[in-house]
Amino acid sequence: MITFIALFLSISIAGATEIEVLVSKSLEGNLKVAGIQNDAGVIELSTEFHNTGSVSYKARVRMDVLDGTKTLFTGWSDKKMIVPGERKNFKIYWYRTNTRGDFPSTIRVYYGNEITEPKIVNLTVYTINTEDVFKIHDFKTYDDYLRFDLEANKTVNETIVFASEYPMGWIFEQVKIDEIKEGRSAEVIIPYQTDLYYQDNIKIMIVTKDCRYHKEDTFGLERLTGISKYINLFLDWLKNLFR
Repeated sequence: MITFIALFLSISIAGATEIEVLVSKSLEGNLKVAGIQNDAGVIELSTEFHNTGSVSYKARVRMDVLDGTKTLFTGWSDKKMIVPGERKNFKIYWYRTNTRGDFPSTIRVYYGNEITEPKIVNLTVYTINTEDVFKIHDFKTYDDYLRFDLEANKTVNETIVFASEYPMGWIFEQVKIDEIKEGRSAEVIIPYQTDLYYQDNIKIMIVTKDCRYHKEDTFGLERLTGISKYINLFLDWLKNLFR
C-alpha cells in the first residue's frame, strides 16, 4: 500500500504542469533637487535620483542655464549605475565670469532610454574678483576622454574643471580635484561622449570652489589616432609613474 502511494505521488509530480509567474518590468525613476549652493560665486547643484522601477540602468543629470530663449550653459554630471530601489547623488557646477542676475535652469535625468520631465530651478549668479594661478600643459584628446596636466603656483583646494563651451551634441563630464600643491601638477581626465567626432574647439573653465582662483582657456579637439595615440598613452603612463 505504501509503495502504491509513493508511486502515485511520483507520477503526479512528474506530470504536473509548470506554472511560470511573469513579473512586469518597469523603467522608472524620481528626481529630487537636494540643494543649490552659491557661497562664493560658484553654483553647486546637488540632486538625488531614485530608481523606483524594477530594472537597473545608468543615469546622468543634465542642467541647462537659460537667458530668455538662449542657453548660456549645458552641464552634465558623471554617469552612475543605479539598481532598483537605490538612490544616487549627482552634482553639477557652473561658474561664469562677468555675469550677474537670476537665471532659470532646467534639470533633467537621462536614464536607460528615458528622460525625466524637466524641473525648473532659479540660479542667482554673481561674480567676484579672482586670481589666475593655473597653467595647463599637455592637452590631449583621446577616443572618449580629454587629458591634461593642471599646475598651480599656489596650493589650492576643491578645484572644479569643466567644459564651459563645446560642440553642440557632445557630452563632457565635470571633474573636482581635492588639492593641488604649490608648484605641483595634477592629471585631469574629462570623459566625453559624442555620436559623431569632428574637429572643433572647446573652452575649459577651471575655478576653485571658494572662487578665489580661476582660469579659462580654449583648445582644439584633435583626436589622437594610430601610433601617435599609443606613444602618448605610454608617455602619460610614464608621467604618472614618476609624478
